[in-house]
Amino acid sequence: KINPNSFKDLRNVGLVINHTSDICDFDITAKKFNCNLEDINVSVIFSPEHGLFNDKEAGEFIENDSTLSVPVISLYGGEIESYLAKSKNQNLDAIIFDIQDVGSRYYTYVSTMTEVMNACSKALIPFYIFDRPNPIGSKIEGPLIEKEYKSFVGMHEIPIRHGMTIGEIAILINAYNWLESGKDVDLYIVKMFGWKRKMFYDDTGKRFIPPSPNIPDQETALIYNGTRLIEGTNLSEGRGTEKPFMQIGSPWLDHERLTKRINKLNLKGFFLKETTFTPKSIK
Repeated sequence: KINPNSFKDLRNVGLVINHTSDICDFDITAKKFNCNLEDINVSVIFSPEHGLFNDKEAGEFIENDSTLSVPVISLYGGEIESYLAKSKNQNLDAIIFDIQDVGSRYYTYVSTMTEVMNACSKALIPFYIFDRPNPIGSKIEGPLIEKEYKSFVGMHEIPIRHGMTIGEIAILINAYNWLESGKDVDLYIVKMFGWKRKMFYDDTGKRFIPPSPNIPDQETALIYNGTRLIEGTNLSEGRGTEKPFMQIGSPWLDHERLTKRINKLNLKGFFLKETTFTPKSIK
């Protein structure tokens, strides 16, 4: 639920959204959208990795789009700072972020949010976040990233499974001065109602919308915290199958030896079984 008073002074805004947005209705087939914020004019849309309609592969360069009623600027291939620096775009009263995260440090939506926060801090534009549940709960697991390995898939010194909402991460970024600009952004969090910290997404009663092509459900989002690390090896992490991140392998892997060795560890809540798969291109 949105308190209208949160936006009483806003008229022209930019939106950082994709198909998971709650403030916009999407027709993915027709590639149309409708913003549900009353008395607010959307001047520009900024889209993250995988594009506005979740139809781009991981890491795929995305061009800007002029086919909708407002310009769509890609943040995965484009530059938000140069856009905001143009004089015709200085009339933005705020930029609003409304995207579902998955709760992992190496998921790029947090990095996208950070870059927008940085650009807003430089352009003196307020930044609003519609907070979202962490779909895999509040548990914290995994090491902190080492500074020399920071990148777009690991921008902040937080655990792999960080246990925070997207709004809490933004507050942390401001509090620890993690923006490249060295300035705080003028930050506003639109809070959630009915949410409790230990909730998983399926406890909220809301429908899980896949935030990217290879995270089709909550279970995959949970397992992704571990099997995403496989992407840094010479094994396949299951991309190009109907169960990405749920299966790993390669043609040369001794699967019998591996499964026996792993299962002997008696890891709580985890069991590995043998399977075969052939990756292929999936629309």
